[in-house]
Amino acid sequence: MKHLIMNASRWLAPALMSGLVLVGCGGTEYESKSFNVGGTVSGLNSGTSVQLTYGDAANTVTVAANGTFQFPKALPFNTAYATAVATQPTNQTCTVTNGSGNARAAVSNITVTCVTNGYKVGGTVSGLDASTQVTLKINDTETLVVSATGSDSQYSFSTPVTAYNVTVSQQPEGGYCSVSNASGTASANVTNVNVSCKAQVTVLSCGAGKVLTGFSGRIGTIIDKIQIRCANVSDEGVVDTASTTDGASVGGDGGDAFGPFTCPPGEWITGVKGGNGWVDSRASYPTSMRSVQGTCSGGSQSPPYNTGGLSAFSYSCPAGKKATGFIIEGVGAYTGFMEGMTCEP
Repeated sequence: MKHLIMNASRWLAPALMSGLVLVGCGGTEYESKSFNVGGTVSGLNSGTSVQLTYGDAANTVTVAANGTFQFPKALPFNTAYATAVATQPTNQTCTVTNGSGNARAAVSNITVTCVTNGYKVGGTVSGLDASTQVTLKINDTETLVVSATGSDSQYSFSTPVTAYNVTVSQQPEGGYCSVSNASGTASANVTNVNVSCKAQVTVLSCGAGKVLTGFSGRIGTIIDKIQIRCANVSDEGVVDTASTTDGASVGGDGGDAFGPFTCPPGEWITGVKGGNGWVDSRASYPTSMRSVQGTCSGGSQSPPYNTGGLSAFSYSCPAGKKATGFIIEGVGAYTGFMEGMTCEP
């Protein structure tokens, strides 16, 4: 028995030693390797980029599209890394998860998630009559009702956004509100989307799918009556002037008929000018329109129907937008002050 044990020890000892040597050699080879470090980026806006680093300022990577990324410099075995955002993309904030550890194998599970920064949008509402309110909407999503609280009412939408477009969703009773600085891209809180309201006005509107192409009316010493003329507009924005028909009107039957004026084929009204008020300081017609003239998209104009007025007016739609109606104040047996135009959104 003793002889067998001794013989066994003779061949087991070298074998064990050989095994230990093999394990030791394998570990040393593994530890001499370097490993790539990377992951994925999501939520990055088109046209922007995010710069990432993992603790070594010289070892950064700029990622300009969603998808996988990899740092240019591999890390030796067991080297610690801590991924961070070196430069944020424009108007976005990116955060890192699974960003730190020790490189014992190739790293591909670092996750960088980017979200668009949002800013509050608001401004001032002015001109609302007491006990009236106007309903505003931003980006056709959030709705906000603003009530009269004196001469001016401050407002702000609650949803942070970047790109914004503010519109009037519902006009105040007996009035009309328009929005200035209505759209843009925010890089900070916006406070200048102002809403100007006028009380006791009548809106002569062409309605959905139509644009303003002309007008007619009656004229004496003042503009006794004005009637809009409207035409169909296609989804591509083509105006069918041949479809022009008379629309809404205000005023009375005094004076003589003038017009109708219609813009040349395919054109539409882009502006209106003239004079409000009587020819002098007499108060016979305190809110009358004295004269009016329209301008078409091609540059031609209607005849100047009458002249003068105590206060000149001139209104136009933003570039590229078609007029859809007139806004007129103080309407009675004659045509009141011209207070503006309604335009395509």
